[in-house]
Amino acid sequence: TQAAIDAGDVDNMATATRKCPKGNNVTDQSEDLTPMTPIDPSCSDCTTVVTGQNPELTFYKKKKQLQMKIVMDLLM
Repeated sequence: TQAAIDAGDVDNMATATRKCPKGNNVTDQSEDLTPMTPIDPSCSDCTTVVTGQNPELTFYKKKKQLQMKIVMDLLM
């Protein structure tokens, strides 16, 4: 969101669920092993991704060499 970009970071929590060989669901949530400080009290195990404050887009354009033929002083 724009608010997260303005704040300079995004907090993320992922949840994975799989079935074990016995057919039961096994669920686990991601944890950030090296959390940033200060820790967000509403999501202490979230992974924090620092976002850049200077966004930039770079475009490259490539063109073919234009071949012209001159016929009777007209460019075709």
